[in-house]
Amino acid sequence: MKKFFSLCFVFILMLVPGLAFASDTASGNIMEAGDIVSVSGTANGLIMLAGKTVSSNANGDYAFMAGESVGINGNILRDAFVAGQNITVEPRGVINRDFYVAGSKVVINGAVNGKLYVLANELIIADGATVRGDIISRVTSITIMNDANIYGAVEYNSDAEVNIPSGITTHVVQVEETEDATPTIMETLRSKVLNILISLVVFLALILIAPKMLANIDEKYVGKELKEYGIGKTMGIGILALIVIPIIALLLMITIVGISVGIILLLIYAIVFMIAIVMTAYVVSIKIFDGKMNRYLATTVTIFIIEILRVIPVIGGLIYFLSVVFTFGLIFELMRKKEKPTESMAQEEIGE
Repeated sequence: MKKFFSLCFVFILMLVPGLAFASDTASGNIMEAGDIVSVSGTANGLIMLAGKTVSSNANGDYAFMAGESVGINGNILRDAFVAGQNITVEPRGVINRDFYVAGSKVVINGAVNGKLYVLANELIIADGATVRGDIISRVTSITIMNDANIYGAVEYNSDAEVNIPSGITTHVVQVEETEDATPTIMETLRSKVLNILISLVVFLALILIAPKMLANIDEKYVGKELKEYGIGKTMGIGILALIVIPIIALLLMITIVGISVGIILLLIYAIVFMIAIVMTAYVVSIKIFDGKMNRYLATTVTIFIIEILRVIPVIGGLIYFLSVVFTFGLIFELMRKKEKPTESMAQEEIGE
């Protein structure tokens, strides 16, 4: 788990170098990334934060946060999703529905009014904290202080170190050693949670780094009928790019002069695989929600839908393959569109 968080942080730092603060408040969302991120105020939608140290005093509908140290001291009206090393819901922090959290150490000092889902080494429910729903945890150790307010049942794995006051309903999930390579339900769930968190980090990076690209996608698809999308053409270009790019890159790497260009091509090739689900979700959400929901929230919901569908054998692999092909084609079409204004301007100059 620590390796996963380290990779997330390295990825964020690679994508947002030099950004101490980069925000999107015009859309009603609060979105920031950097080394030290501290926000307040009210979001009319999402709170999406990523950094080494993240502190949120903001209020909003949904929260998505990733960081080495994450502190929540605001009011989240619906659900919150957080990944990090040390995660704390401060005494004034309130999550009004479910809280999904993965970290090394998770401390709840405030209130979770829905269910609490935890993947962690250490979970602490402090004195004065409140959890109104069930606690579903997979942890190395779990501690619930005597003055904590627990209204639901507490589920934990049988090999966890436990310190829970008497009177609290508990449910122990037996952990069995097995040599079967088939992933368990819990392993599958853990994998899906990590996939979703990674996709949300990638989405945040795209919002901060490539807002013009997302705006161009909106211009291409928003307000148009499905038959106007030109999906067949996009997929055709995508398949061609999927096959040709690695061949060109390898041929370039054979020559001394072309080594650097070949490496860059392969890097871009790999990045497309990383952003494929997010890019596809962004476009699909345009058709599904048709402007009835905040664009970023709509994309987030669509990411969840896609990840759930990817659990289905065969179908999941097909969805990912089609997403990759579509993303390759879409990027090439956006690049061609960017070149067209230059060509038309040149023609106008010739005409004059």
